[in-house]
Amino acid sequence: MAAKNHYPTTIQKISATTCAVVLGFNLSGSILAQSSVADRFKDVKYVKTAEKKADEIEGELEIDKQSGGIRFLSKGSELVKVEKPQVTSLLYERTSRPRYVSGLLLAWPLLFTKGKKHFLTIQYKNNAGQGEFALLHLDKSNYQAILAAVEAATGVKVERTID
Repeated sequence: MAAKNHYPTTIQKISATTCAVVLGFNLSGSILAQSSVADRFKDVKYVKTAEKKADEIEGELEIDKQSGGIRFLSKGSELVKVEKPQVTSLLYERTSRPRYVSGLLLAWPLLFTKGKKHFLTIQYKNNAGQGEFALLHLDKSNYQAILAAVEAATGVKVERTID
């Protein structure tokens, strides 16, 4: 009967080391993901309404996971800041409209498609207790992540309206 070798082989040592390294990267990645305090989303536009005119200002949306605060930043300045207790309601709207111009100018099959826009309305009370709102135009690439992050941070359910 042959004697068993209780010492690990080179292949066993390499596979054990590889598993330890992969496990270490997975743990460090999850720790780094949890340690970020705020989510930042680019490609967001703040719709600033004035009398009869609405301007879209490009910037980024910052959602603080710990405090539940929502901020809109554009070119380093803060245009909107809403704290978690101030939020009264959140409304998501998806609007669609036919692409007539693209269909006539570019290709006729575009006549049968619709362009979609995604909006988030944040209704809140300012420091004086008066009701205000902030209208944000979201990009199609990140609107679902923004809705989930805002809902999780504020604890307020997002009402959804689809046109």
